[in-house]
This record gives sequence, structure tokens and C-alpha cells, in this order.
Amino acid sequence: MQTDTRRGFYHPDVGYFEASHPPTAEHRANYPSGYVEVPVPLDHTQTFNPTTLLWEDDSAKALGYLEANDRFERDELLTKSDYIVTRHRDEVDSGQTTTLTTAKYQEWLTYRTALRNVTDDANWPLTVNTTTLTAPS
Repeated sequence: MQTDTRRGFYHPDVGYFEASHPPTAEHRANYPSGYVEVPVPLDHTQTFNPTTLLWEDDSAKALGYLEANDRFERDELLTKSDYIVTRHRDEVDSGQTTTLTTAKYQEWLTYRTALRNVTDDANWPLTVNTTTLTAPS
């Protein structure tokens, strides 16, 4: 298990910065007056408050991260299923026997429409997201 050795520092004129290793007493002596050691952030969804010298949860940033991640996953699922509907359309257009039944093809279309519309749901991405949608088998 690796120990996190990062140290955070704040100066009113410079802002927040991190050192990758604990600074030596000699290094600390060379810091300009006014630097204060502060905690490092737990994750990328926190914002540093220079008044309290603490990291605060930023729910808007966390929600934005969830939204971006779910959009990415949605786009990946659409891309992965493109070949299924494209193959069916190609088979129909060329007069071949289709691999999918009409009912199964409709299931795929319904699933893909749900993927595109998932972002319109009022509960997206918290309780309704790409993981709550099931692809046809």
C-alpha cells in the first residue's frame, strides 16, 4: 500500500499548490511569508475555500462529471449497437433474409431511442442513466 505523500500549501497571492513530497525544514524556511499548509483535495469534485483553508464538496462539479461520464457511456453503447441496425437495414435493402426478426429489430430501435433520450429524464443521471437501460438479448 502506497502512502500519499502530497502536501498542499496556500498563499493569498499565489493560491493553492502541491508538493509531491513532504518539504524539508530547509525548504519551508525558503517559502515566502504567509504560506500555510492545507489538506490536499480528496478528488476532482472539490473546490478550495481560501477563507476556511479547506476543500469543499462541489455538487455542481460532481453532477457535471456524472453527466459527462454517462453521455460518454451512452455514445459508446450507441456506437457498439450501430452494426446491428445497419446490418438489418442492409439485409432489408438488398432483399436478403434478415438476421433479426421484425420484433427484435424493433426492440433494438426502442433501446437506442431510450439511450438517446435518457438525458431528457428529470432524474438523469442520478437514478436514471445508461446502467438502468437494458440492451436486447
